Amino acid sequence: GIEASLRRIAQYDHWSQTIRRSILPDSKADLLLFGNAERAVVEVAHRVAAGEDIKQITDIRGTAYMRQGIPEGWTVLDSSEIDADKSLVHPQTDPYADTSAKDKQGCGDKNNQTKPSKIDPNQGAVQV
Repeated sequence: GIEASLRRIAQYDHWSQTIRRSILPDSKADLLLFGNAERAVVEVAHRVAAGEDIKQITDIRGTAYMRQGIPEGWTVLDSSEIDADKSLVHPQTDPYADTSAKDKQGCGDKNNQTKPSKIDPNQGAVQV
């Protein structure tokens, strides 16, 4: 259910006021599907029905699984340092700011003297 999908990684449990680890080691499940998971369920079912070992299914979006060790070519980052460069943070916009002065220009050019074309369906011609 929703509790399992929230616990695909460590999660703060409000009721027990503790941080609970991922549900994967506790449940001994091979694969955890989270989110809407409609397509993931169908793909897992088709691949298992085709004889693929569920432990080898590690490439479906919306799934989580346990892994032994760090895969070759992967790097472990300290999560507290990922957003350390504050220059990359965009300034927050004021949702109540009056931006109507910028919008008064409009999208048209008032000096444009182009007249619209008129089509007469009875004549089958365009009048310019």
